[in-house]
Amino acid sequence: MKKGGKISFDPNIRKELLHDPEVFKTVQRVAANANVFLPGEEELLLITEEKSIEEAVKKAFQNPALEILALKKGSRGCTVYTKDASYDMGIYRVDPVDATGAGDSYDGAFLCGLLEGKSIEETMKMAAAAGALNTAAFGPMEGKISRETIEAMIEKGEL
Repeated sequence: MKKGGKISFDPNIRKELLHDPEVFKTVQRVAANANVFLPGEEELLLITEEKSIEEAVKKAFQNPALEILALKKGSRGCTVYTKDASYDMGIYRVDPVDATGAGDSYDGAFLCGLLEGKSIEETMKMAAAAGALNTAAFGPMEGKISRETIEAMIEKGEL
């Protein structure tokens, strides 16, 4: 953006909605302007209309504004892509109760790490910890997620 702002986008869209051409066009338009894109695997494939993650990532980076693509893979962790590199991370082990809201918790912590100027690796650890903490409680916002609990989980390092 001209004034220095950045756009982050977690499509959080169900594939049924993407059958509506107007919804699909709107989602693609937002993705084409995102600087930080935070999709799940299925969302990435649907939005890019590609059959493989590799091709979908390449297509996403055709957007000249895109700086970071954080691909959420649920219980298999995440992969973060930049134009020059990719980074893989597993998950922190918890006794999962409910995954509702885990992606949103991941996103919030990921963006927080970026805004604080942390490295991609540190940012991924924060995001993975927040997502894991969210799954340890029932409901979308009930996990015990705070700076302290995230830091404690990272310190334990149980990836």
